[in-house]
Parts: sequence; structure tokens; C-alpha cells
Amino acid sequence: MLARPAALRPARRAALMAPKRKTTAAPAARKKVARKGLAKGDMFPSVEPLPTDEGTTVDLNVRGRRRRGGGVRQDRGAAIGRRAGPPPRRETSYLSSTPPPPTPPLPHPPNTAPPPTSLQAIVQETGLLLFSYPKANTSGCTAQARGFSRNAAAVEAAGYTIFGISADKPQTQANWRAKEDNAFAFNLLSDPTHELALKKLGWSKGGDSVARSHMIVAKGGKILEYETPIKSGDSVAQGVLAATGKEAV
Repeated sequence: MLARPAALRPARRAALMAPKRKTTAAPAARKKVARKGLAKGDMFPSVEPLPTDEGTTVDLNVRGRRRRGGGVRQDRGAAIGRRAGPPPRRETSYLSSTPPPPTPPLPHPPNTAPPPTSLQAIVQETGLLLFSYPKANTSGCTAQARGFSRNAAAVEAAGYTIFGISADKPQTQANWRAKEDNAFAFNLLSDPTHELALKKLGWSKGGDSVARSHMIVAKGGKILEYETPIKSGDSVAQGVLAATGKEAV
């Protein structure tokens, strides 16, 4: 016969019979997630000076297609950015003792683009309404640019300077402006690499894509409104209302 096990000690027996307590691990500390982009109340980021469509030579063929489509017909000589040439030579008689008048100097060298636009300097002098669009000369982007142009006088009267920006090259921006018969009341900025401003503004979607957006910056650099992404009509309506306190027209 097997021997019976020795009686357990009281302390050991009490420990075995006591209900087991469930132990819960301490909650892990939450990791802080870095916020992408900007937000209302932030300061305007440090962006590089940007080239503009101002002074860029316009492709006259683009204007020609616009005229065949029913646009306003204009003389080719009136196209913006045409290479400025010397005035026509005057035929003078060698028998005349009066010399011809001197040729006046050109105000600017032909085909010379202005210096890049510094948004950093602008926000120190005035307010800024900056909007972005995915692609120049497309329906949604044209509607957005036209909407801000219709309300440009009210926005500027409220103390804000308007600029548009995209990844299009200055030549493309200038052709788009010419196709619209110079109806845009502001300059168009270019950032083809997204490195000068679009990434810093949080409007680069990767690759060549740009999010339709807008921001309003007070004089001094504080962001008063920041919207991305947004539809073209909503961008105009909300941007104008935030800048002027009035409904867009």
C-alpha cells in the first residue's frame, strides 16, 4: 500500500486554496503622433522664393487656339511677353542737316523674368491669401482662379494679397493666363519640384499631385485659416468669407 502524503503545512495549504488574483499590466504610454501639415494658429513656414508667370513669354499658338474657339480676337502684337524689339528704322535723307531723334532705351531687357517672389517678405508687410490648384488650365482650377479674381478687389481692400500656386512651370502658367485673356487679378507661382514651398505648406500629395487648398495669413505670419483638401467652389466661398467677412460674388 502507498503511504499517504504528509499533511500540508497550514501556511502552504492556505496559499494553495486562496483564489488567484488577476494581474493587469500597466497601460503602455501613448506615442505622440507627429501632426502633418499646418493648422490654424500656426506661423507661416519658411518657404523659398518662387518663380512667377509675370514676364514669361506667351506661346502665341495657345492664344490662336483660344481665338478659334470663340474668344476675343486680339492682335498678335498685343500678346503679353512678346519679345520687345527695336523701333522701326526711320528713313532719313542724307541731304537733311537735322539728325534723327535718339532711340529711347527699353524700360526692361526683353524676355527678362522678374526676381522670384518671396512670400516670407510679403507676410511681413501685408496679409496673404494663398491658394493651390492641381493643374493649370483645367476646369476646376479655372473655376477656382476665376472665383478669386472676381473677389480680388474686396480681398485686397481687407488687407490681403492673393497668389495662386501649383507645380506647373511658369510657361504653362503664362499660357493659361493668356488663354483667359489676362482675367486673373493676381500672379501665379510655380513650384515644379514641390521642394520650394508645396511640401512645407502640406499641399504636396506625392509625385506630381497637388492638393487643392487655401490659407489666409495675417500680417506678421499667423495662419488664420487653413483648408486642405477642398473643392474649388468651397475654396473660393470659404476663403473670401474668412478674409473679408462677406459672401463671395
